[in-house]
Amino acid sequence: MQAGRPTHPRGLQKYHEEAVRTVHDSWIDREGEQSLRRWVRSECARIWPHKFAAIDQEKERARNDIDALEELYADANDHRALLDVLRRKGELASDPAARRRLLVAQAQLCEGPLSDTQAAITAYESVLEEGDDKEAMVALERLYAAAERWELRIDAALKGLKRARTAFTKSLQAA
Repeated sequence: MQAGRPTHPRGLQKYHEEAVRTVHDSWIDREGEQSLRRWVRSECARIWPHKFAAIDQEKERARNDIDALEELYADANDHRALLDVLRRKGELASDPAARRRLLVAQAQLCEGPLSDTQAAITAYESVLEEGDDKEAMVALERLYAAAERWELRIDAALKGLKRARTAFTKSLQAA
């Protein structure tokens, strides 16, 4: 008999159910959550198409509303409110290219009208988390120098040199 494992049939059944539930929950948490959500959504949309059509219409209306807020705050030069809208849109963006554009817009707003160097640095660093970006690297070098963060500026310059070297090597190999 193993320690912690019951021997009574009813106890074995509960033990087995708990083990299956734990494994299932773990799988859902780690690997299957997105596919399970897609499946549930597709099944619900199949069963209740009118409800999901209404939800999709509401999502579109919400997107239009947030776009209108962005335009309103930009026209009014309310930079803090515009930054909040851009951050929210960035959180909601599912397309990496759209998220990158929104992060760059946030960084430019922070660096320019808001004069918030640290927020601009954070936004450009987030751009780099999305992928390699020459514009963000150049901006970070400039911002690190302005903030007198020399170690980070040197790291950014070295990454830029490494990127240039890699591009040069690839061009030589292609020729």
